[in-house]
Amino acid sequence: MAFRIEIRKVQHPKEECAEFFTLLSSGAVSVRAEHYDHPLDLALFANALRAFDGTASASCSHQAGSPEDATWLWLTAYAYSNRGHSAIEVFAGCNGDRQIASSVRFSALLEVASINRLGVELSRWIGSGEELFEFDAPDPDHDHER
Repeated sequence: MAFRIEIRKVQHPKEECAEFFTLLSSGAVSVRAEHYDHPLDLALFANALRAFDGTASASCSHQAGSPEDATWLWLTAYAYSNRGHSAIEVFAGCNGDRQIASSVRFSALLEVASINRLGVELSRWIGSGEELFEFDAPDPDHDHER
């Protein structure tokens, strides 16, 4: 399945953190997450994605909030085989009463080059001041190891 990420940033006056509305999809599973994040922390994650090399121990993460907070979004790029196969894991949630509480955790398989391109484009977006970020990655060409 193809991977898609859409981020809409709302910068509130006099606040260092921004509010983000993020849509992530593996093609089979999707989530829309609202979270607060510091743009500099997001920039560090973008730089780590750009440098991601897909080696067996390769991994980089970004955490906005925690499962104890009202909302959270965790993203982790990781290698899952010694042949350069990689993925991005999404873990997101919203706490509250049963009618609004939710959580989801899934991974989307990606080529290392797609993870690197996500980092490049995310870095560009962070520096641009634009409100909307959109990124699409194709299905990987390799056989999937589970």
